[in-house]
Amino acid sequence: MMSLQTRPFLADREGFTFIEGDIDQEDSVGRLFEDFHFTHIINLATPAGIPFSLEQPRTYLQSNVVGLLNVL
Repeated sequence: MMSLQTRPFLADREGFTFIEGDIDQEDSVGRLFEDFHFTHIINLATPAGIPFSLEQPRTYLQSNVVGLLNVL
């Protein structure tokens, strides 16, 4: 997740494209790789913090592991 305060700062950066979506959706991620030629990818989708991973382990696993596999 990216804070709303961070988005405008990054959106104004040259060569930066902000794409809002769900990293868990393999089809959506696949279309991004068809539409764009990436030189770098920064995964900001992983929920931060150990407490969240303990409180909602399935959600954490889905985003952190499955989402990363979709990007790879």
